[in-house]
Amino acid sequence: MKYCPVCHSEQEVLLIQKEETYLMRGEPFTIDVTICACAHCGEEIMTEEYDDDNLRKAYAKYRTRHGLLQPEEIKAVRK
Repeated sequence: MKYCPVCHSEQEVLLIQKEETYLMRGEPFTIDVTICACAHCGEEIMTEEYDDDNLRKAYAKYRTRHGLLQPEEIKAVRK
């Protein structure tokens, strides 16, 4: 259950998979994201957990496009 700013109460949430485009350093990147939506009114609800994961996916796609190392690759090099 999460607080819905439209319903002004705690509501059940639905996890929705969809494509969204993020602008990363001025470049558009389309990724598959997971968002929470209020089961009562359908309003998208911001959640730190899913929002952070979606941003990580977008940055990973940016790094891949530009030939940059991913965080796990940097950790492996350090070891």
